[in-house]
Amino acid sequence: MTRDAEMARGGEMPAGNRKAPDAEEKSGSHWWLTGIMGILLMGPAPLFIYHYLDEKERQGGTIRMNWIAVLAYDLFGKTVLTWLIAIVGFLVFVASVVEFREWRQARGRSA
Repeated sequence: MTRDAEMARGGEMPAGNRKAPDAEEKSGSHWWLTGIMGILLMGPAPLFIYHYLDEKERQGGTIRMNWIAVLAYDLFGKTVLTWLIAIVGFLVFVASVVEFREWRQARGRSA
């Protein structure tokens, strides 16, 4: 019998399955991961992209990119593209700060 059929009959889930996340896990407990991603998008990622594009321009090679990146690159160049990536990284970092504040408030209420 499948798990769904067992659950429909009112049976219990097998012990090997993971449990559903509780309210604390859903309330932004991964704010730190979002913060790390924001920092990486603000610093190393734009530098890598800029130097990679600069090298490909000198060598004359072609690369595949997302259509949004291609549009920004074609309209404004590699400098603006890297600044846009850094700005997105900053916004992601700000989102992590908001998640942290919500997590801290939720944790303070439950403790």
